Amino acid sequence: MLFYLLILTLLNLVFSFEIKSKTITNSDNLNIVVKYSIPKFLEYYSYPLLFIHGSNSGSWVFEEKWFEYFNYLGWKTYGINLRGSYETGNTNNQTLKLTDLVDDLSLVLSNFKSLEVDDDIILNRKPIVIAHSFGGVVLSKLFEKESVSDLISAGIWLSPYPHTNDYNYIARFLFSKKIFDFVVYFITGKIKNKYELDKYLLYDDKIDIELVKNYSIRAEEDSKLVIDFTDLALNMPLKENIVNNTIPRLIIGSCDDVLIDNISISNTAKLLDAKNPVMVKGPGHNMMLGTYYTLVPNKIINFLDKHFGDIFN
Repeated sequence: MLFYLLILTLLNLVFSFEIKSKTITNSDNLNIVVKYSIPKFLEYYSYPLLFIHGSNSGSWVFEEKWFEYFNYLGWKTYGINLRGSYETGNTNNQTLKLTDLVDDLSLVLSNFKSLEVDDDIILNRKPIVIAHSFGGVVLSKLFEKESVSDLISAGIWLSPYPHTNDYNYIARFLFSKKIFDFVVYFITGKIKNKYELDKYLLYDDKIDIELVKNYSIRAEEDSKLVIDFTDLALNMPLKENIVNNTIPRLIIGSCDDVLIDNISISNTAKLLDAKNPVMVKGPGHNMMLGTYYTLVPNKIINFLDKHFGDIFN
C-alpha cells in the first residue's frame, strides 16, 4: 500500500495542478461559488473533501496550499465560498446571518452531485466536511438537523470559533499570556503595523511577513460584511440540539493559536460529543497557510484512515 501511495503521489506531481469553479444558486438568487480541484492521475479517494472557510476569508485560504497538497495525495478537494466572501458576494443585506450561512451550506451539500467534475466521475460518497474557525459554527449548526447524516460522511473542525458552552472564553483570552505578550510587543515597538499584528494573531512566528501582507490584502476583499451578532446569539448551536448520530467527528486545535486556546477546543469537543480532540504544536490560527501547513492534513488523514478503511474505490 505504501508503495502504491508513493507512485500515486509522484504521478500526481507530474501533472499540472488546476483549480476550477462551479456555482449553485440559492433562494436569494445568489450564486454560491464552489472551487474545486481533482488529482490528475486516475485513482481518487472515494470521499471528496469539502472545506468551509471562516469569517473574513474565502475558499482561497485552502486553495493556496491544501488543495494542491491533498490532490497530490489523491484527494478531490472542494471549497465553498459562503455569502459575504469576495467570490460569492452578497444580497442587499448589511450583515451576515448564521442561519443564512447554514442554509447555503445545506444547499451545496444537498446538490453536491451537481458538482461532478467529469462525466466519468461519480461522487458516490457523501463529502467529508472540514470547517475552519467561524466556519466551524456553521458546520455545528448543521449538526442540529436530522438530515445531517444524509449530507456528510464526517465532520472536522479546525480551531473552531468558541461555542455556547465556553462561558469564560473572553476572560481567558483577555488575560492570557499571549495577549500580555502582545501588549508588551506593541509598547516596545516589536509590532509596528497591521501586518505584524496579523502575523502575531493568525500565523506562526516563522512565516515571512510578505506572505502575511499578501494574505491580509486578500482577506480585506472578504471583509465587507460583519456577522449579525444578535442573530448569532439567538442561533448558536446548543449541545441539547446536536443530533445523536454516528457521524465521525474530529476537533483539531493548535497550542500556538493566539485566538483559540486548548480549553476552548476541549469545550467544543464536549458540545459536539467529539472524542479525543487533537492539539498540534507550531501552526497559528490560520493553520492552512503557515510554515506548518502539512502538519494538520496529516492528522486529518490519520483520522480518516481510522474511520474509513475503504477509502479507495
